[in-house]
Amino acid sequence: LQRGITLFKLQKIEDSLNDFNKALSKNKANYDALIWRGLALIEKNETNEALDTFSQALKLNPLKYEGFFNRGLLNKQLGKLTDAITDFDQTLVLQPQLLKCWIARGDTRFQLHKFQEALADFQHAYTLNSNSTTLREKIALAYLALEQFEKALEGFGAILRLSLIHISE
Repeated sequence: LQRGITLFKLQKIEDSLNDFNKALSKNKANYDALIWRGLALIEKNETNEALDTFSQALKLNPLKYEGFFNRGLLNKQLGKLTDAITDFDQTLVLQPQLLKCWIARGDTRFQLHKFQEALADFQHAYTLNSNSTTLREKIALAYLALEQFEKALEGFGAILRLSLIHISE
């Protein structure tokens, strides 16, 4: 398994997939091998098989967040936004401090025009990383979508001030 992970990180996807399959032939209940296999399948653009692989991992261990999070990201990529939200919800039950999940769920809700819920996700993410200009921008855009123009302008103004401070340094 470790060799497969290394090969994956080196972008040797086919070789890594062979190693993950080999690990699974020895132990079909290898959660980590299934997660990595799913990621490799995404790289090969075999998205349906990747979804199935993440689902297999979740049947083995529904208390680990990686399967939900990765399946959620893939569902989002495939435009299955409601399924993505469900997976992100479960991820956050299991791993409430996972910043990238708060952002992914917020982005997905924004795509669904659920701007108030997206704003709440972005604001929570901001409490986890208050140095993020990207999160400030997402919050301002959510306010803009909600037609709360003063708050949107405040957010964009803060971003602009930060940018000017960095330029002058």
